[in-house]
Amino acid sequence: MNKSEIQQKIDSIINEILSRDPGLNFNEMSIADKMNIIISESSQALEFVTTVEDEFDIELDDDDIDLDFFIDINTMIERLNVNITNKSQ
Repeated sequence: MNKSEIQQKIDSIINEILSRDPGLNFNEMSIADKMNIIISESSQALEFVTTVEDEFDIELDDDDIDLDFFIDINTMIERLNVNITNKSQ
């Protein structure tokens, strides 16, 4: 799986979580703004992590899930890519 495919899945997960708030117009938001909304609610952050783990069939180490994971999409993609690569070996 390449980084572009990982980002597409992440975008899909984020949009699915945010779509549950009918008053939120997230379509014009940047990925960083979307992630800020998700991490502002601990239940959404937990749902995001568990959905990512399920979607990619991986288990993230606690050390992988820090603030950088949530606020920097490139960090997130890189950490997911490492976990996906390690799983397939």
